[in-house]
Amino acid sequence: MSGDTIVVGARDEQSSATGGGDDNSTDDSGAVYVFVKDRMTWTQQAFLKASNADANDEFGTSVAVSGNILVVGAPREDSNATDPSSNASSTSSSGAAYVFVRNGTTWSEQAILKADNVDDGDRFGHCVAISQGRLLVSANREGSIEGNSGAVYTFRRSGTVWNQREFIKANTVGFDSRETLTWRFPDNDNAIKNGAQLIVRESQAAQFMYLGQFGDTFSPGRHTLSTEEIPILTKLRNWKFGYNSPFKADVYYVNTRLFTGNKWGTANPVMMRDEDLGVVRARAFGSYDFRIINIPLFLREVAGSDHNFTLDEFSETMRSRLVSVFSDALATAKIPIIDAASRYDDLGNALLPLINPAFSSNYGIEIT
Repeated sequence: MSGDTIVVGARDEQSSATGGGDDNSTDDSGAVYVFVKDRMTWTQQAFLKASNADANDEFGTSVAVSGNILVVGAPREDSNATDPSSNASSTSSSGAAYVFVRNGTTWSEQAILKADNVDDGDRFGHCVAISQGRLLVSANREGSIEGNSGAVYTFRRSGTVWNQREFIKANTVGFDSRETLTWRFPDNDNAIKNGAQLIVRESQAAQFMYLGQFGDTFSPGRHTLSTEEIPILTKLRNWKFGYNSPFKADVYYVNTRLFTGNKWGTANPVMMRDEDLGVVRARAFGSYDFRIINIPLFLREVAGSDHNFTLDEFSETMRSRLVSVFSDALATAKIPIIDAASRYDDLGNALLPLINPAFSSNYGIEIT
């Protein structure tokens, strides 16, 4: 609804022409009804069909109106082109959005919108919205990162042409907080615009990286990306007067929560010198908790550029390093081998102050 105009979608409507009537030859092609209010009376002003109406398109699943602009979603539309007269190959249920404009009392179709990464089953047009010349279209089954994870597309109008401006994915898509340590946000070659919103959830941090150099780090919260918010990146990019044009940078999300109950052990006996027994062969097993405390260091020395660095990968990477540090710490602590087996708590408390400086300075993690 906008002012004295109400728009109603009927996605299962079956007629094949804008005149409606009894021609029910295109099942579930869909239609939209426009009503206007004159004093206390509502009257139907228009009955709208897509110019490329086809069975099962479900035109009218979603509608939005602002003044004299109307947007209609058809999430099961099958073409892969915005020209309804083209012989476009089929992309099943890729979806489309239709823009209509009103001149006086007449509504005419101005544009058919398709996603720039159109694909089968995306259902572009599942929801639509329009405000102040900005149009949003959702594709609730878009799966460029994960199957059916969804996406939102924004469009702006230039004259009579609508151009896609942004492709938006949730920042937690692909981020499993139980198993993922670091996750690089897939930008799909899209640029970051001035004023863009960066959302960092609790127990997360976001790290910007530009051409292999670490930029700014963001703690939990909602951040508006402006020159003042990214001073390190501003220096790296040499923006003397701030940034106004879109730019590209890698964004890594890092899980900062405490990871508990991680197993470790020596694959083979470790040679050690004991004051009472001389040189002995010892094996050790246990569990440890850890958290990431130095994000740039952890990314550089442990996770690298892996787009999704998991707990299993971490355990494999750190096993030999942990055993090496443990062996050095045990030798430095000078705890007799005979006593070690019966003094687990004392052993752990004695080794932590020796182990943590090595892990924090070399790998950016803290063992607890």
